[in-house]
Amino acid sequence: MGTIQCETTINRPVETVYEYFANPDRDIARPTPGIESVERLSPGPTVPGSTFRFVHAGGPVHESTSRFTVVRPPHELQFEGVVGALRPWNQLIFDPADGATTVRFAGKANPTGPLRLLVPLVSMMGRRLWNERLAKAKAFLEAGD
Repeated sequence: MGTIQCETTINRPVETVYEYFANPDRDIARPTPGIESVERLSPGPTVPGSTFRFVHAGGPVHESTSRFTVVRPPHELQFEGVVGALRPWNQLIFDPADGATTVRFAGKANPTGPLRLLVPLVSMMGRRLWNERLAKAKAFLEAGD
């Protein structure tokens, strides 16, 4: 219970789509109005343990962190985070499809404290958020043609 799943197909090569998500400090803040900035806290290329700080515009959480736990270019990323009372675990799978890329997202919000009682609601909000994020990534990356 509480697993979030969604997917989209982006008309860009798998390497391009993977790089976008593997390096959130480069471009993710530009197409995502809810994110003011992203800072890489770990030097060097993205590897397991690479950590990023996100500054959010508005909302109850002003800052969050995300740390990659699995990095398999250009096929898979897994990452966990601290977002207020949430301790999310997320996975992105990238499958090439005739020059395009199918991105499959799976995740769990893992609320703490009193929010644990609201897992279905938190999961519904997370599904909506990730559908929006994938749509924004699709629009941004496809506009780069």
